[in-house]
Amino acid sequence: MTDGATTTDATEAVRFAPLDGGNGVFVLISGPPRDLAAAGYVETEHSASGVATSYAAAGELGPDGFWSVTPDETAEFTTRVLARRPADPAAFNGTVVVEWFNVTVGMDTGANVAFVGDEILRGGYAYVGVSVQQVGVQGGGAAIEMDVVGTPVGLRGTDPDRYGSLHHPGDAFSYDIFTQVGRALRQPGSPLGDLVPERLLAVGESQSAFRMTTYINAVHQDARVFDGFLVHSRGRAAASLGEGGRASEALSGPPTHIRTDGTTPVLVIEAEGDLVAPLGFAAARQPDDDHIRLWEMAGTAHADRYSAGDIGELLGCPAPINAGPAHYLLKSALRQLTNWVATGEPPPIAPRIELDDELAVVRDEHGNALGGIRTPVVDVPAATLSGDPVGDVLMCQLFGSTTRFEPSELLALYGDRDAYLAAFDAALDRSVADGWVLPEDRAELAAEARATDFG
Repeated sequence: MTDGATTTDATEAVRFAPLDGGNGVFVLISGPPRDLAAAGYVETEHSASGVATSYAAAGELGPDGFWSVTPDETAEFTTRVLARRPADPAAFNGTVVVEWFNVTVGMDTGANVAFVGDEILRGGYAYVGVSVQQVGVQGGGAAIEMDVVGTPVGLRGTDPDRYGSLHHPGDAFSYDIFTQVGRALRQPGSPLGDLVPERLLAVGESQSAFRMTTYINAVHQDARVFDGFLVHSRGRAAASLGEGGRASEALSGPPTHIRTDGTTPVLVIEAEGDLVAPLGFAAARQPDDDHIRLWEMAGTAHADRYSAGDIGELLGCPAPINAGPAHYLLKSALRQLTNWVATGEPPPIAPRIELDDELAVVRDEHGNALGGIRTPVVDVPAATLSGDPVGDVLMCQLFGSTTRFEPSELLALYGDRDAYLAAFDAALDRSVADGWVLPEDRAELAAEARATDFG
């Protein structure tokens, strides 16, 4: 199934040009190191230039997500596009994952590719990351400051020799920049080389998911460029259309649904920690329907050890950060969204995480969440995996916590290591059968259990 990706005429066709020199490709975080060449992939970087349009609201945004907008001003832009594609066109599965780079810390971050990069490489996807927002290109204030990042100077300040030609007119133009780059990926001469896309999936995490919510509600109905959306860890509200569209608005604004009159598949996937403050997504929950699915992942935080990589060790948080199963579930989400778009078969409906009357997560005797998508790390636990905020620093609050059980506790729970592994493997097989964990990831998750310290 596909929306057909019908288009409207662009103000001006996007022009791509190679970006090279300087210090090479810069993305702050993109997950564990991956050998692209060994996987048969080519990485290229391009500037994308054109004229973008901003939007003015034709009415107020209501809680149902319906938002009418009209074209407003125009401005020239030159931004960055990072492309990873199979070197052999025959290995391409037809799906292009187009990521709205996250700029919460003031620098371009490949938040989604950090979680799903393995699935992209093994599945034959093409990946395109787009520097959609002004701070990622030209620097400025960060929504959340990280000492390990330093002062945000954007791509231009990070590497003037490579990125000095870039120019971004402001976040009011970000939605149309995303549209225009996506549309141009279907045209000859794009960074995809000889690949012919069959499906474009738009993905965004955290602040980018706030803006993706606005994009779906206000822009997509007319633009019709993308065939599916993966909205990862959005907050309770949506970003604005103008220059004020910072993360703080989506943390404190009114709860906003994804509009329900569309025909394009939308998979919203939320960490356990996203449901509570500071993101407070629980207030924006909505029912599943023919074109919207909501997955909530027990035992996960907004960001975690896997996605942060080495930077996670430098945060100085008061507790070990979350080491939950989010990356396994997100890889399954990407594959199932691709299948939904291609065949019309929707992903399974997921149970919701249990919340009490105060919208706090209800936990079992081990401190792990009840309800939600289940995996063996919460059903046969060797740790308490929480997405609840820890400490007073916002960055650390987003990373949740991991509290490992002592060997004596494990022995009291399971009797011995063999009994633990037998229970874990049985729960893992259920997760695979239910579609939450991909068969290709079973061995890796089983190996994690076998590294558990029983003394």
